[in-house]
Amino acid sequence: MDWRKDSKLANCLLILFALGLVTWGIVNFQMSSGMFAKIFALFILGGCGAVSGCILAPYIGRFAGGLIGDAIYFKRDKLERAPERFDHMKGLIEAGRYDEAAAELRTVLARDFMDIEARMLLIRVYREALTDETDALEICREFFDHPGHVSNHDTLDMLLYLSDELPPPEALEYLRRELKRGRYSAYDKRILQNRLESLS
Repeated sequence: MDWRKDSKLANCLLILFALGLVTWGIVNFQMSSGMFAKIFALFILGGCGAVSGCILAPYIGRFAGGLIGDAIYFKRDKLERAPERFDHMKGLIEAGRYDEAAAELRTVLARDFMDIEARMLLIRVYREALTDETDALEICREFFDHPGHVSNHDTLDMLLYLSDELPPPEALEYLRRELKRGRYSAYDKRILQNRLESLS
């Protein structure tokens, strides 16, 4: 853990320092007398304000962004942090509440289309629990049809599943395209190349 970024105490001290700096600048300006002293104190106040603004801007930005995000999209209690969120959804799957898990995973993807972990978990739910290969295949296909999708080791299993389920001509098209645009390791490329040759 980086104490400068992750420590709540460090964050509180930074905020207190910024507020104290601004307060000192205001008090110094009010206590100065004479035109030149006032001008000098005004420059000091401006410097204090600039430094404090740089310190406080990330905190204010995160707070305001969170409020706007909650208002436009979802409340935080409806969509928790990723680790907690997926633990909850995996719990639903283990409890046999597959429809609920699928609905929550679709909510995650509606907010973050590129969430690979959620998409792979949803594909698994449809394939293994709901035995719905059609929906599983569509969820996989829509990812690779999106122009901004990523092609790397994280999406390799989805691509292999897609090539297993699609007719060979269509599977070949996906494999050739992803090999061309993807950032795969030499080992992953060999796997895809072997799959490509087996379908050709």
